[in-house]
Amino acid sequence: MRYTKKTFSGDEVLLDGNEYYECIFTNCRLVYRGGGDMSIVGCTFDNPQWVFGGSAANTIRFLEAIYRDGGRMLIEQTFDNIRGEA
Repeated sequence: MRYTKKTFSGDEVLLDGNEYYECIFTNCRLVYRGGGDMSIVGCTFDNPQWVFGGSAANTIRFLEAIYRDGGRMLIEQTFDNIRGEA
């Protein structure tokens, strides 16, 4: 579903499979489960709580394990790429 210029306040918002353009999120719980493409463009966030579940949580745990077990440089390089610093 596509949301444009919508205000969310105190909601739990499932990001998977949705598009958000110029929306406002205030005190929201933003949940990404890795279950589909999503877009967040030009949105404003005030006191968000980011939650990773399902496949997304598995990916976070995988990255944590690599980081702790000698792969710190790989993870740091990945974040540099995300920031456009590579």
